[in-house]
Amino acid sequence: MKQTGMVRKIDELGRVVIPKEIRNVLRLNVGMQLEIYINENSELVLKKFHPVTSLAEIAQGFCDVLNQMLNKSILVCNKEKIIAYTGENKKSFINKEINEKLVDLVCSSSNYVANNSDGTTIIDITTEKLNNCKSQLFLPILAGENCEGLIGLLGFADDEISTHDIKSLELVSKYINRQLTNEN
Repeated sequence: MKQTGMVRKIDELGRVVIPKEIRNVLRLNVGMQLEIYINENSELVLKKFHPVTSLAEIAQGFCDVLNQMLNKSILVCNKEKIIAYTGENKKSFINKEINEKLVDLVCSSSNYVANNSDGTTIIDITTEKLNNCKSQLFLPILAGENCEGLIGLLGFADDEISTHDIKSLELVSKYINRQLTNEN
């Protein structure tokens, strides 16, 4: 565990202020949810809570099925890392931090489609270069009004993103959206 040398008092309502420097490093934003744990050493542990991560097992099942149906790599990520992935180079992606451009895409809650054939930019999904990817599609995963992550499709063959690909991902995205909305 890293020591910061920062000490804070608990106020009369039981609140503790997390210093701005730590919030910046950990990308903690106003309104973000934290899980509170007590570990085996009786230490208080705060951990970022990502609703999408609680659905990782379901997301992995969807990735596996969509991969078989569409013959493309499928991923689900929260705001920080890839939580489910099926397809080429699985070990290179699962549980890896997502690229800053993908973080920006999560924050924008936007759809993104790219095909090499039409000159649109293929986004690297981690800090590692995404080799041989010819097409990609990302759709937001929402919990109410908040974007909590993305579901993505990566095409490594020469085929472009089809209407069928988009509709399939939309269906899964809407299902996960509904699960997250019902959880909160």
